[in-house]
Amino acid sequence: CAGLGVACAATAWLCEKKLHPVERHPEEAAKKDRGAHAALAGAREVFRSPYLLLIVGIVVGYEFAAAMTDFVVNVVFERAYESQDELAQMFGRVGWIVSTTALVSQVVIVPAFLPSKRLALMLPPITMALATIGLAIVPTVLFAVILSAADRGLNYSLQQTTKETLYVPLTDAQKYKAKAFIDMFVDRAGKALSALALMAIIAHEGISITASLVVALGALAVWAVCAFGLGRVYARTIAPVV
Repeated sequence: CAGLGVACAATAWLCEKKLHPVERHPEEAAKKDRGAHAALAGAREVFRSPYLLLIVGIVVGYEFAAAMTDFVVNVVFERAYESQDELAQMFGRVGWIVSTTALVSQVVIVPAFLPSKRLALMLPPITMALATIGLAIVPTVLFAVILSAADRGLNYSLQQTTKETLYVPLTDAQKYKAKAFIDMFVDRAGKALSALALMAIIAHEGISITASLVVALGALAVWAVCAFGLGRVYARTIAPVV
């Protein structure tokens, strides 16, 4: 891991040295921002833009769906394997499956779907929803593995790549302030709220696969609606300008 970190830093340094990116100078108004006003600049950019609010909906919807489905997958595995060694081996296999899915997705699916932002945005929630419904009907290890692959495999490739490209046509303030607010605050807040929701489900329903998957499907519905709306906004207002 340390070696990869050093290699990434060296690659970034070489890219900057080779490409000589133009320095960005903040606007005069931005220079006057101080303290809390500057800290909340990203939040203001987000709440002023329906486009960015749809991205927030996608991020929060995914975090809730991922938290609930990860919990269910863990429960299914623990009920299927009594031995800790068998359980560890199974999680290792899932890791390889997820990594392979992400690699294949990045090489094959991303180039095919990324030009159409609407399809690229809709594929992950739809695929994950189908896998979630399958696991709800047949709560077996097979469907748990399929759900993990659909979740993390697509999130590490198509979902992440598509989300990053959505910021390209935006203003500097939206790229560097709003994006930082979404990545650093909204994403973490979504994780925290989904964890609290999961704790509430366990406190009320116990270790309930059904209740967790119902919440996951609700989050996936929100994610899909925001993805569909974002695809329309991108196609109508941003893509023609670009």
